[in-house]
Amino acid sequence: MKRIKPVGVVIGIGLVIALIFGGIYVSSNWPFRFRSELDHFFGKGNWKVISEEKKESIMYDVMVSSRNDVASQSTIPGKFHEWNISFSNADGKQEVCQLSDHTMRINHDKYIIFSKNRYSAKHALVQELMEISFIVAGNEIRQDVVEKILPKNEADCLSVALTYRGENPEPGFYDKLWKEPWFTVDQVSVKDYLESDLYEFYIDIFAYDYRVEKLTQKEKEHMMDSFDELEEAIRKTYGEKVKYEIYFDHEHSKEQ
Repeated sequence: MKRIKPVGVVIGIGLVIALIFGGIYVSSNWPFRFRSELDHFFGKGNWKVISEEKKESIMYDVMVSSRNDVASQSTIPGKFHEWNISFSNADGKQEVCQLSDHTMRINHDKYIIFSKNRYSAKHALVQELMEISFIVAGNEIRQDVVEKILPKNEADCLSVALTYRGENPEPGFYDKLWKEPWFTVDQVSVKDYLESDLYEFYIDIFAYDYRVEKLTQKEKEHMMDSFDELEEAIRKTYGEKVKYEIYFDHEHSKEQ
């Protein structure tokens, strides 16, 4: 019996170590940790991880000690995880989006544990999903407004997005956003955000200069001449009080 005790101790220590490493793995593997949340947002069985990568950040650093001299410290780029996720949109078309814990790691580097501005992993996840929903909404604006006025060559010169004004929202904002019934990839719409009182959202459209330069002179003139029509279509589609910023060039820009 005396020999069995050390074996039991070793097994116990091994289990503790396994639990620790298992907890670290689950905590850092968002698609596994937040499977139920991703099922809710994308639809159960409607998404899958097609690749993942660990990258170096240019936004935050971490302190490391020298092996030979513990008192000697230096900084190295922080690390973050990025997952590429494939899903079917509301039209049944396959799309690929990116999910990352980068925002959370930057936030945690900036704010201490008890700061009111510090994000939980769930807050950072919802922030990532919001950015994905912005892309979905931007595609809606492009299809319902932009491409009905501009031919493809001209429309492709534009960045069309939904975004928000001001600094990043506080953590509580993401708790409220997550509870919105329309906050799923197949239900979210531009009007859901624009009519929401959670934050000040607006439509952001701007032309890439380098793309415009590749147009023919006739295409450039048509695009610029269509500015007023595009602005009017935005107001007609989303209401006279819609907030937006449209920029083609210095002579063709408007903010409301």
